[in-house]
Amino acid sequence: MARQSNGFGAIAAACEQGNDDISNTRNLSCLLCFRRTSDTFISEVIRNGMAVEWPQGMGVIDVSFKNLLLEITQKLSIHVPKYGLTVDSSGQLTAYVDVEVQRGGSVAETIRSWGSSGCVAGPSEEEAARNCINTLRDELGFGGRDTNFEDAKFYKSLYDHLCEQYNALMAKYNTLKWDYKFLKECYNKTTDDRDRVSAEHSEIQQHLERIFAIMNPVDMVVDAPQEGAASQDGTAATSREESAPQEGPAPQEAA
Repeated sequence: MARQSNGFGAIAAACEQGNDDISNTRNLSCLLCFRRTSDTFISEVIRNGMAVEWPQGMGVIDVSFKNLLLEITQKLSIHVPKYGLTVDSSGQLTAYVDVEVQRGGSVAETIRSWGSSGCVAGPSEEEAARNCINTLRDELGFGGRDTNFEDAKFYKSLYDHLCEQYNALMAKYNTLKWDYKFLKECYNKTTDDRDRVSAEHSEIQQHLERIFAIMNPVDMVVDAPQEGAASQDGTAATSREESAPQEGPAPQEAA
């Protein structure tokens, strides 16, 4: 029975650990879903520019390429970008941005990028900043690291590792479950055998008591002679006969 209790404890511990691993797997699945959504967002930013439309009517998110260009120039130790506006004959505004890039020594080159024409200067400046970022990337050969993608790969590998552990744990759980079922069947069979033997023993005991009652009634008492006592009585009688004197014929009286 002690071994069976230990088996139950191991199964319970395996179940608890399996439940914890299942909860962690679900959390990682939600996180990976969020990472995929972030990757979709970044690709939409690169494709559409300033605004990204999320699916299922989640609204529009504006991205500031001006701030991104300022951060890139600070990382590359380049002068702060300078923005300007031009007005054409129809009154449309066109923005541009100038960025000075060192070409070796004291020689500097100004890279100008233009935006789209419009009635408002803001969207045109954002378009010019986005074009400038693409130009600087081609000119200077710098790369941008996608943090979301790197994190997604890390969590994907972690998810795969947890899936392998979960499968191994489920295999152990199934083995323990089969062992538990087998031990339970053996225990039930042993219990049935014990009950059957106990019942047979009780029945045999009752038969023996009935037979003893038939052979030895309560109102009949029989004293069986002891062999040792009988032999001693016979020996004593024989010795008394041998030791008694023999009497002769009685004397006749005188007339």
